[in-house]
Amino acid sequence: MARLFTGFKIYPGEKLLNFYTSLKEDLADSRINWVNPDNLHITLKFLGEVPLSKVESVKERLEAVAGESSQFELQGSNFGYFGRSSSPTVLWLGYAFNKQLETLQTRVDQELSTVGYPLESRGYFPHLTLARVKYLKEPERFLATIKRGFAYDETYTINDFQLIQSKLSSAGPSYSTISVFHLSK
Repeated sequence: MARLFTGFKIYPGEKLLNFYTSLKEDLADSRINWVNPDNLHITLKFLGEVPLSKVESVKERLEAVAGESSQFELQGSNFGYFGRSSSPTVLWLGYAFNKQLETLQTRVDQELSTVGYPLESRGYFPHLTLARVKYLKEPERFLATIKRGFAYDETYTINDFQLIQSKLSSAGPSYSTISVFHLSK
């Protein structure tokens, strides 16, 4: 079995790295598991534990999607969180609505449903997870950071997506790319 998901890596620019560092410093007194910047990605679909015997059929379906999908630009939009402002659970960066991304995610979902992975019941919300919050020592400081805001306007050219294996450990997840699927030009 392999714990797999599809998505694409985001290579953070200077503006994002500066914000990430500033946020870590602002919230240093809290218990937060920060995502290593080398592991930043946007998930298209989480598959979970996949039997090794099914990996080839998953790759075939993803290759079909890539062959019919075009490269696109992805525009960052905002900083946010899941949970309540007094006790957020995840800190994230969001992306502006993009029809090509929505179509790609829908096609990945549809194709993988043909090999046994159920269609997503929730709406797709593309985001970059920055951190998972275990305990927020000073919610007021967090709220001040939110009010200060962050204009996340970096643009990324998406020309491929990956099938990625996630291995969990006490030090945090590690990711390895199983396959890369190049989008047509």
